[in-house]
Amino acid sequence: MRANDAKYFGMEEGELLQLLKPLYGIADSGDYWDVTCATHVKEDLGMSPLTGDPALFIKPNEDNVDGMLGAYVDDTCMGGDEKFQDLTLATLDKFELKPRVWDEFDFIGVSVRTLLGPSGSFTLDQVTYIDALTRLSSSISYEDFVRARAGFAWLAHGRPDLCCAINRAAQVTEVLFAERHIKEFNKAVKHAKATKDLVLTYATLERESLHLRVYADASFASNEDLSSQLGYVVLLCDAEDRCHVLTYTSKKARRIVRSIMAGEVYAFADAFDAAYILKHDLERVYGQPLPLVMLTDSKQMFDVITRASHTTEKRLMIDVAAARDAYNKHEISNVGLVKSEHNIADGLTKPGLCSALEEVLRTGVDKNPVQQWIIRSRSTSTSPPDAMPGSTAAATPSAQPSAPHGDARMMENRECE
Repeated sequence: MRANDAKYFGMEEGELLQLLKPLYGIADSGDYWDVTCATHVKEDLGMSPLTGDPALFIKPNEDNVDGMLGAYVDDTCMGGDEKFQDLTLATLDKFELKPRVWDEFDFIGVSVRTLLGPSGSFTLDQVTYIDALTRLSSSISYEDFVRARAGFAWLAHGRPDLCCAINRAAQVTEVLFAERHIKEFNKAVKHAKATKDLVLTYATLERESLHLRVYADASFASNEDLSSQLGYVVLLCDAEDRCHVLTYTSKKARRIVRSIMAGEVYAFADAFDAAYILKHDLERVYGQPLPLVMLTDSKQMFDVITRASHTTEKRLMIDVAAARDAYNKHEISNVGLVKSEHNIADGLTKPGLCSALEEVLRTGVDKNPVQQWIIRSRSTSTSPPDAMPGSTAAATPSAQPSAPHGDARMMENRECE
């Protein structure tokens, strides 16, 4: 307590105030709120947090999940059955929250819209946010540019196709700032407005054939400082190739990338890390194993994992060994090779239009063909059948399998030969 403020509380020298409730503006108030909210959800509602996101909670039962609740500061988004809806009335009473908003609402700047038809189908969009964007004048200062790019970056919540442009704008420093950066920013804003109808669609999937499909890509020395851009997209798909976009990233490589192969290895490793924790959490939610399929457009990366060929860069050996180990332990069910034009992660490493990514966003279906993949023998596999779940590619066996993987056969798409 400051000496000048003590008189307002009638305090004597040496006395202290006990804070009963945290107030806005106090440094520890955020921590107090987080503990209070988490304690209520865990103890009063009987929910448990997911490993990958401690702010996302599930209410499990013997056969399924009654509901889920996500919290962002003092906003919550929840869904579940009638029993769960009744249970969470306690949350409204405890924190004196506003009345619930159903079916169509905004959450952290993203509009949630329930679709007509099958129960549980909805879309995520940021159309209102895009409409408010404005292009920058060529004489704008660097400080104003920083404010503009910070606002533009919020679109990363629902527009994976804009993530590369957002990240490239974030790399601009005051020393490098020039008119070309304003033009590139305005081009991205123009593209966002022209394609504001692109939304993330979440339709009903066939539960029995669910699997994770992960695309990874790298763009070698494509940034202004000659650093590389890494990107990946994680999809939850079913046998009909309908898909949900779960997570995606476009970022500048923090490590030194000395070759094209190095960039692909780093992107593959980052993608697998993100997908594996999602696999762990979703298996808790669905109560069933989910195969994990990794897809890359790098033939060298594909061969290093599936054929045990060796890279000459010693810096990559740890990442390659980790990927190989995950493949051999069946943590990765499949590794597939796709053409660059069919790799949707390509849209997260280059600022231009990616038709494959746009098609996935518009249709909610991933029909991109696989050029080559590995199918393991079911007799030796401890995981679910490792043929590409939902793949539409017609496969034919090739020559003898590689020595280190005697339980695997190389399969190629006839259409791509």
